Amino acid sequence: MRTLINDGWQFVKLPLGSTAADAEAASWTAVDLPHDWLIWQDDLYETADAWYQREIDFSADHEPAVTVRFDGVYMDCDVMLNGELICTHPYGYTAFDADLTGKIKNGKNRLAVHIRHRSPNTRWYSGSGIFRDVTLVTLPENHLVSDGLYLKEEEADDGWKLHISAETAGPQELPFTCILYDTEGQETARTGGQSEGHHAEACLLIPKPHLWSPEDPYLYTLKIQYGEQTEVCRTGIRSVFADAENGLMINGRKTKLRGVCLHHDLGALGAAFHPKAAE
Repeated sequence: MRTLINDGWQFVKLPLGSTAADAEAASWTAVDLPHDWLIWQDDLYETADAWYQREIDFSADHEPAVTVRFDGVYMDCDVMLNGELICTHPYGYTAFDADLTGKIKNGKNRLAVHIRHRSPNTRWYSGSGIFRDVTLVTLPENHLVSDGLYLKEEEADDGWKLHISAETAGPQELPFTCILYDTEGQETARTGGQSEGHHAEACLLIPKPHLWSPEDPYLYTLKIQYGEQTEVCRTGIRSVFADAENGLMINGRKTKLRGVCLHHDLGALGAAFHPKAAE
């Protein structure tokens, strides 16, 4: 289960080098995420510590595997649970997971994030804070690892093959089932197998797939059942090739790339992601 936990946070800014005791004694302000504290300062390159905290309530029968996914924290941060250091993530532009498995107590738990923002650190305005979504992920003891699913399509004599590879975790190796559906919800292909060595592999044969292209971005839905866990993702079937002579070829057709150099910041609105501003 994935639960967005962007609400109910508290924030305080302190001088660089502050401790958990300093944060405990400070006056906190209620905030919702995503949040960029730096955009509110007169000095947009201020060096300071930022602290965030939130309570998470767990019942005695919660799923055994628990992580918190941070999509973006700028930058150099510690994540703590009930005062215990869980992980450190120094880089500001990559998502990361804080694994809380085995460290949760029944009832209320305090999740805290300590950010050390030192300037200068970029040649553009970076912002600072928890500037992307935060998601609580609870899974069975035996589960597919987050970000551990890999898909690769391949053209074959009798159609197309979709190779599926997944990382697994937990003490047991379990059977799994992979089902591919078209946009109408009709089953297109099905296969299964048994995980081995914390790894699951399968291959789906699609005799006459509807190919994805920029003009017709057709997507299939792939459902993977692994023990008590169900993972669903969307995927397109297409060939991609590039070389110096022909450039980019999609499904055998030359394709021009069109795009912009898009930085993550939203100008005077700050670095905290806002759907309408990004649109």
